[in-house]
Amino acid sequence: MTVSSYTDNLPLNAPVGHTTLFVIRDDSTITVDHIRERPLKRKRSLEDTKAVDGDRPAEFLTPLPENPKKGIQVQMDKTYWSTDPDAECVIRVQNILFNVNYFFTLLMSRQLTSSMLDLERHISMHGPTTIHSPMVISCTPSQFRAFLWVNYTKIIELHKPIHEFEPDNMLTFMSNLLMVTSFVRSFKTPTIQDWVTEALAEVANNRVFLASCDAQIISLLLKHFSASKETQHAKKALVFNWIERLKANDDSLVSAIMAADQYDLPNLRGAAYFFYLSRKDVCSKTNPKGYGYTCVRSLNTGSGNELPTRHASRLMQGHFSLSLLSHQLRNNPIRLEMGGGCSDPAHAQCSAIWEERWRAATNHTLISNLAPHDVVNLGVYVFDYLRDDKELQLRLPFGCRVKGLKDLERLRDELGDWSRLAEHFTE
Repeated sequence: MTVSSYTDNLPLNAPVGHTTLFVIRDDSTITVDHIRERPLKRKRSLEDTKAVDGDRPAEFLTPLPENPKKGIQVQMDKTYWSTDPDAECVIRVQNILFNVNYFFTLLMSRQLTSSMLDLERHISMHGPTTIHSPMVISCTPSQFRAFLWVNYTKIIELHKPIHEFEPDNMLTFMSNLLMVTSFVRSFKTPTIQDWVTEALAEVANNRVFLASCDAQIISLLLKHFSASKETQHAKKALVFNWIERLKANDDSLVSAIMAADQYDLPNLRGAAYFFYLSRKDVCSKTNPKGYGYTCVRSLNTGSGNELPTRHASRLMQGHFSLSLLSHQLRNNPIRLEMGGGCSDPAHAQCSAIWEERWRAATNHTLISNLAPHDVVNLGVYVFDYLRDDKELQLRLPFGCRVKGLKDLERLRDELGDWSRLAEHFTE
């Protein structure tokens, strides 16, 4: 390992006679020698600092080391340290050095409404940036890399539909996109913020991508959408698509439950807990001839998909609550309202026929075999059975039958409302 391997192409504007500019610690670490850098420049006073940073938000200020002689260990970024001759703007983010095109950096700085990346001010106060006098900005290296990625990447690549990416590139794209979101929220970049909002909205509505992507990506998207009131439409689309994914026997149930509870999403909570009950054998049938189930503890299967205690408690509470509701619906038909053309004396007979056919429906094998908590399919199956029931059509007056089916259809929709189901899963 030689010093020249790091320094041959670096844009160092060092004074003549200064041979020891930095020291190689290992393959990737450099210690800048602050004793020898810029010896003719007078030390900045407190007034100078106020003049430069007076209108800069406090979170963007990076204090100078108390003892410059100790030096600052820095690393050159593997992606954005360029040896291009036009790359003559050195920027330090924490202990990472970036080297990018001067005019490119000037353009980036004008995208920001904050003074975080004020290249023109830095040059007017300190002269051109060098490895010894970099412009220091306060964000994370990952955020700044993502910011550079947006600005460097070709427009055609950024606007490619997400499902056209190869799996590896797709994950890279999404990781960068999500990192950019934290940058634009913190540092106010209107142009990029508009593009990010549009790109994320496209992802939230892309069923092809969301049907197979890592559930962690969906959780991170929800985190972003939940932090802004301006992205509520995209958040609703994302939740809808995640529920559709859960319907297709997806294995992201635990992630969905955790996200729903963390970001208070009733629709996702109701769907995720309900499908968890349906697929994780939380209850097992004990009476093959009729309605009867025994609750069993199968939440800790060793599969890595177990729920934390708090969520498991909600799950079991929901199981008992929905089972009670199901039992009541099976044994207590909804009230039949009197329809047109029917009279009070005759309607008593109509109600008796309605109750008789209701019990015939709930005793049907398809319905009696439903799990005790499955009020969603209970409502669907009972409605379908009574709608097509020939005996009900023959024996019940048309007006009363229409009234009963309309009320039953309303009940079916309420039982299938995920946000209503969420009310059963409480602590």
